[in-house]
Amino acid sequence: MSVDAIQAFVSELKEHFAPLKHGSAEAEARWLRRIVDALRGSSPIVLSLTAKRLIEHRTNRYFPLIGEIRKACREAAEEAKFDEHIKTLPTLRANIAGEWSDERCKLAYDLTHTELGRQAAREGWILTLWHHCRKHQKLPQSEAEKAACKKAAREFDQVYAECERGGWPQAGKLAELGAHMLAKREKLRAEVLGGRP
Repeated sequence: MSVDAIQAFVSELKEHFAPLKHGSAEAEARWLRRIVDALRGSSPIVLSLTAKRLIEHRTNRYFPLIGEIRKACREAAEEAKFDEHIKTLPTLRANIAGEWSDERCKLAYDLTHTELGRQAAREGWILTLWHHCRKHQKLPQSEAEKAACKKAAREFDQVYAECERGGWPQAGKLAELGAHMLAKREKLRAEVLGGRP
């Protein structure tokens, strides 16, 4: 990894976050050397994903600390590795492109912003409703379909609670994944309800 790529990464972040006050040019040079050392070995793709991740999701307006940047880099590296792996699975990729196309995801998003979506948001099954809409390209038409969405949400909550309690080797990883899914559910719930309880 070239120092130039890391400096470009730092410059991009400086455009979005309040710069750190170093006190002198020498102190700033030492700080930049620490960043270069911390990010050495990161590919341009990982640095680009890291910058995007920090710019889009970070709520603090000050320049991120080195530890936070390294953590975001690790997450971005995992994301890049997953994306590369998906490219090696052409059949799976074709299926994912169909069910997960931008059009289907947008339609699901639009369909959850309905009265049924608001009900699902209040009752805790908005994410399973979103997945139903994405997969079937329509709202549930029968009580049985609605019941299946509600049941899937309840089962997820039960499994997540078991993972949180732990007791087996992969419980922590599954609990992490579950927490990520809960965050998505909460974000969608807040969007659908427009901040209303």
